Amino acid sequence: SLMFVFVVAACFSRGTRAVLVGLLLYFVGYFLTLAVDYTTMSVGLVFLVSLHPVTAFSYGLQVIGSLEDAGVGLTPDTLTFSDFPSGFTFRDVMFFLLFDCLLWGVLSWYLNRVVRGDYGRPRPFYFPFTRQYWCPGGGGTVSGEREEAEAASMRAA
Repeated sequence: SLMFVFVVAACFSRGTRAVLVGLLLYFVGYFLTLAVDYTTMSVGLVFLVSLHPVTAFSYGLQVIGSLEDAGVGLTPDTLTFSDFPSGFTFRDVMFFLLFDCLLWGVLSWYLNRVVRGDYGRPRPFYFPFTRQYWCPGGGGTVSGEREEAEAASMRAA
């Protein structure tokens, strides 16, 4: 959820607007759990709605609750146990939460560099594919070596 908040914060320059939109998106995630039942839907659909971290967390709490109601509880033996037609387990929830962390973390990193803020210049949308981003300073770049070779050949001629 923290990475999700970083993405929302990266999209807005005003704190009040970011809070309002963040709260709205938070509640949307909760209502997704009411719209998609993890016990009967396909794992693909559950994965899709679990991209929202609140939904994934809510599914995790529901799985723990169902294991407690069954009198088994959450133990290392029941991580992969499922009594549902969908086959959804707590291990799936943990995978979704880890995937959400990575997805929203990368998206936050990208948006913090591309979206125009109050200070600095935004980078172009293709910045991860530029050599200057990964190797700043220009030393040893292909274009720099090519220019040096052309200058040396001009001097020799």
